[in-house]
Amino acid sequence: DSLPRWAALHPSNWTSVELTRWLEYVAEEYKMDSEATHNMVESFQDLDGRRLLQMTLEDFREISEQHGEFLFEIFKKMCTVDKQMAGLAMVHMLPPISEGSRSATPSPPGSKGNNRNGEGNGLQKESK
Repeated sequence: DSLPRWAALHPSNWTSVELTRWLEYVAEEYKMDSEATHNMVESFQDLDGRRLLQMTLEDFREISEQHGEFLFEIFKKMCTVDKQMAGLAMVHMLPPISEGSRSATPSPPGSKGNNRNGEGNGLQKESK
């Protein structure tokens, strides 16, 4: 299996097409229904990866009240900093979500997965 184009590129190089493919991947992995997926993709359709990297949690929420915080958390977890490589940003594809890990991760609003009311998300806003 080869990686999807969005996964082979650093998000700073994503066009709106790669961003859309990433959103579709997230929706599939979290078993979001088609309406929720459509709304999420439509909300972010005018953005590219470079803009996404610059956005704060509040920016994500402004774009999508329903999915903004969820996407912010996933995106920030995906883009980690590897300190052993002089702080270069590394991008990691989300692993397939097993039923065991799903219970510890909140499902987005409008999804068909379990919603734990944000328990266990563990994301804290980073200061610059």
